[in-house]
Amino acid sequence: MKLRLLYPSGLSLTVILMSISQVMSDELAPPQDVHVDSALRWRRGNEHLHHVKYTAMYLIFVLSPTHSEEWQEVPGCVQTELTFCNISSVLKLSDCVMLRVYALDGWRKSAAVQAYSYDNPCSPVFTLSPRPGSLTVYMRNNSLFYKYADNAGYLISYSRDGHAPQETVTLSSLIIEDLDVEERYCVEVQYTLYLQPYGYPSQPQCVVIPTSAGVILWIAFVVVKNYEKMKRCLQPPVRMPPHLKEFLKRPCSLPPQTVSHREDCFDHISIISPQDDELEESSLPSQVLLSSENLGKAA
Repeated sequence: MKLRLLYPSGLSLTVILMSISQVMSDELAPPQDVHVDSALRWRRGNEHLHHVKYTAMYLIFVLSPTHSEEWQEVPGCVQTELTFCNISSVLKLSDCVMLRVYALDGWRKSAAVQAYSYDNPCSPVFTLSPRPGSLTVYMRNNSLFYKYADNAGYLISYSRDGHAPQETVTLSSLIIEDLDVEERYCVEVQYTLYLQPYGYPSQPQCVVIPTSAGVILWIAFVVVKNYEKMKRCLQPPVRMPPHLKEFLKRPCSLPPQTVSHREDCFDHISIISPQDDELEESSLPSQVLLSSENLGKAA
């Protein structure tokens, strides 16, 4: 019996073998943006590869410098094609759980990506303040200090775009100096306990190191943006003059009002005849007639 290898017309066996070898040697892209909010979520490393599966793992932190746990698979999140995972059952085991996700495609396996948390008691909260040539990392209150004092700290990882990250351990806020201006730096912070990483790493924050002119422009932008608020804060309080206060303390007296009498209504007379005058005079009271005579004598 003779066996003959068949392949598509126009393609050589060498090309096919090279393509298969390249596929086998290509690294599988790991999941992207792995984070925790209401669930464990991530994005596909290769958007066009929908057959790639993902597995999530967790590690429970035990507050002991000599004890360590092993990574375990998250129930219901093993070789799933979804891009999210319910971790409520895992979070009930401990307040501080580390999570990571890796991709699977046949025999290929990607690097595991550790999740960060948007809001978790085991993830540090910090702010960045860039200045020319330096960057200050301001740390918020560390709840671990109350229990473990100086055994609790921060692992600060920072890197310039396209460069390997640098790490340093500190007990408080940190000033990073000798940085290149107009370059972008990203910072990520994680708690440490007995000099070992503890809890979730924070969500990375990135800033551009400004020049001196950049600082002036930044200050001007802040002033313009918050002009109305600053104006209200800087305005002096409204104070009433003393003489006006004294005037208002006096009892209020209204000026006497003039009572206007209602004018009587009279009929309009258009023609007066002598007979009417005599009739009217005879009908008038004696007081009115006397007054008329006196007025005539006076005239």
